Amino acid sequence: MSPTTSRKSSSSWQDNLTIALGIWLLLSPAFLQYSGVAPENWVTMGAGGILVILMIGARLAFHVWEEWLGVVFGALIAIAPWIAGFTASTRPTVNCVVCGLAVMVLTGWRIFDYTRHHGEMTA
Repeated sequence: MSPTTSRKSSSSWQDNLTIALGIWLLLSPAFLQYSGVAPENWVTMGAGGILVILMIGARLAFHVWEEWLGVVFGALIAIAPWIAGFTASTRPTVNCVVCGLAVMVLTGWRIFDYTRHHGEMTA
C-alpha cells in the first residue's frame, strides 16, 4: 500500500459524520424553511451534494488529497454566504458557516489521526 492509502483507514467516523453533514446540507433548505430565494437553496444543496460525493470517495480509499480537499471545501462552504451574497438571510448563513467549520474540523481531525498512527503523509 502506498503511504497515502490504507485499507484499514479507508473508513472513519469522521468521514461518516461528514457525509451526514453533506446530507443535512442537501435537505436543510426544506427543514429550515429558507425563504425560497434561489442562491441560498442552490448553494446549500450543491455544496451538500459535492460533499457527499467527495466523502464517499474518501471512504472507498483514503487519500491525503481528498481530506485536504475536504478542509478547503469546508472553508468554501463557510464563506459561501459572502461569496453568493446571502448574508442577510440568517438561517442559511448560520447553517453554511457551522457546517463548513464542522467539515474543516472533521477532515482536519481525520488527517491528524492518520498522521498520528501512520507517520507523515505525502500527497
